[in-house]
Amino acid sequence: MTRTLLHPALRLPLITGLVAAVLAGCGSGGDDSPPSPPIGDRHSSTATVPTPLAPTWTKQHLTEPVLEPDAANIPFTQVPDNPKGELLPPNTKLDGPVMWQAVGCQALAFSADAGPTRRTDGGWPAGWNRTEKGAALAAWSMAILFEVMPDRAEFTTAYLAPDTATGFVASSEVRDPRAGVRAAQWREAAQCFRSSPIRRVDLDVAATLSDNNTRAAVRFYSPKYQATWDFPLVWDDADNDWKATKDGFRQYWNTVDEPTDRPITADFSW
Repeated sequence: MTRTLLHPALRLPLITGLVAAVLAGCGSGGDDSPPSPPIGDRHSSTATVPTPLAPTWTKQHLTEPVLEPDAANIPFTQVPDNPKGELLPPNTKLDGPVMWQAVGCQALAFSADAGPTRRTDGGWPAGWNRTEKGAALAAWSMAILFEVMPDRAEFTTAYLAPDTATGFVASSEVRDPRAGVRAAQWREAAQCFRSSPIRRVDLDVAATLSDNNTRAAVRFYSPKYQATWDFPLVWDDADNDWKATKDGFRQYWNTVDEPTDRPITADFSW
């Protein structure tokens, strides 16, 4: 039995290239491991009401945003001072469910309640909640980071479940041999993003968790292109985070290549 929730509030925008294809291109916990409750459901005597993002934080970490006229729900993308993105302060209240930031000439979603909450050894965003929203943000982030990180071995170490990562570097280089030449792009993320003709369009997201919350099936749907893309994840108890798998990436690439020929129901058999 699975639990499916559609998050209309997320409306994660899809980044498209010159063609109508997405330009976004597990360790797992034991079956008896208890699921982590959503951050918003954790009750304690120290819980505080989320507060709006302080203007001083915005001034210190963000520059002038880029307007996104084609995005109906998210009209602009923030440009962070850190080209790898700025983690949001805990317990922050945003105007929407996420803040979009320019990372490596692409748009990455940051939230205060579902992640990312930490950085990898190389400084890239990581750490997403064991919830549907956390899985959705993790899937989108990994798809984008696969495109923008210049070191594929670093990406594999940070985001692939260790017991499923064998051979991923080689297969990913076949899929995208240009990863190693993108260093200048993410180092100059602000300039790259501002000059890019790429703009975001609305994207619906559905995340399905297995009964024990150890696997997630995330589906992105673009009403504009009437296409879907699937991204499966597994929960890693050691890192307390969502991870991708080599087979999961293969499934994602398959749906990118054939976005109009996908089943509607979630599949946990990868």
